[in-house]
Amino acid sequence: MSSAVSHNKGSFLLSRVDFIGVAVVFALMVIGWFNIYSAEYSEEQKKVLDFSLTHGKQIINIAIAMVLAVIILLLNARLFDTISYMAYAAAIALLLITLVTGKVVHAAKGWIQIGGFQLQTGELAKLAVAMALARFVSTHGVDIRNTRDRLIAFAIILLPCLIILLQNDTGSALVFFAFVFVLYRLGLSPLYLIIPIVIAVISLSVLIVGKYPVLECIAGAGVIGYLVVRRSRRLIFMLLLFVFGAGALSFGVDFGFNHVFKDYQRERINILIGKEVDKKGAGYNVHQSLIAIGSGGLAGKGYLKGTQTKFKFVPEQSTDFIFCTVGEEFGFLGSAALVLLYLVLMYRIIVIAERQKFLYNTAYAYGVAAVIFFHFTINIGMTLGLFPVVGIPLPFVSYGGSSMLSFTVMMFILFKLDAANSEY
Repeated sequence: MSSAVSHNKGSFLLSRVDFIGVAVVFALMVIGWFNIYSAEYSEEQKKVLDFSLTHGKQIINIAIAMVLAVIILLLNARLFDTISYMAYAAAIALLLITLVTGKVVHAAKGWIQIGGFQLQTGELAKLAVAMALARFVSTHGVDIRNTRDRLIAFAIILLPCLIILLQNDTGSALVFFAFVFVLYRLGLSPLYLIIPIVIAVISLSVLIVGKYPVLECIAGAGVIGYLVVRRSRRLIFMLLLFVFGAGALSFGVDFGFNHVFKDYQRERINILIGKEVDKKGAGYNVHQSLIAIGSGGLAGKGYLKGTQTKFKFVPEQSTDFIFCTVGEEFGFLGSAALVLLYLVLMYRIIVIAERQKFLYNTAYAYGVAAVIFFHFTINIGMTLGLFPVVGIPLPFVSYGGSSMLSFTVMMFILFKLDAANSEY
């Protein structure tokens, strides 16, 4: 009798899984594999099941990810809330172990060897932060508008971020700032989003036009602001704070760029903002990426027929620059279809987030949405030359066991929480 009840209960929960979301995730995995195969394809190498090559290893990664997905759907949904802090502690411990004994890949010490598998511990840390942050903000009595609670939430986000920065993996560290959007959804002041945007605009302006034109604009804005708000002491104080802060930032950015940054860092930034052109050095990847994507035209050259892909002009084409293969072989239409799939996935995550009964589920869902959106935006942006090349994979599409397993576990925990939402 009990086994029958358990079977019915399991069937009921599985029937409530968001199959649109699951289908999109699986579609992205398949698209990724086909493009990884294309990136390695040659007349001499046509084997589909060659597990010594990247596309063969990705089949193994997908298979393991699917096994984990099924296991997660069979677990009790309450387990994830219970183990959130333990998962966070384990992730921090792994990051510290990696910092001491890790393997250096592309100048970043972010990998540890476990048997025949290389694990990028920073990928697991994103999942752990999403869980721990959701657990904290859903704790009774916690209010993100309270200074103490807000600082604890920021500490949960920043601790792994700082350790990953020490590993010299700036790209992975930047992803953690996406979790601020979770706090904003839960009541954090918009200033925490506005201030970084203002800082980014001022910094970019200094790099492009120099500090003196920027200081003149800040002074002009200060004078206009004073004429508008001169009857309010509080607003005048805030205006003065902005003027002095923006001025100090301008001098700081100029000094840091010219006297602290290394030559290759200055070169990369100048290429990104268009002050320098280097098609063979620091700008090679992006230049070749733009050629590959642009050459695809409207409908692409056809699968396995991309010349940039076939002759390996774009480095890291199976990982960070996988979008180039899509652009060259499937053109604008194929690229747009891939972007649309990600938008559908984001939409499903937001729908799931908003229908949850429990704050843990909602906060976790927005954490997943923030991480995937950041990866998707930065990865495609850097292949188009809109963002610096920081080594961030395209979720479910780029080659990589750590990212595949991390994103799969992240998404299927969400699917499980959603499926069990009406059970409790």
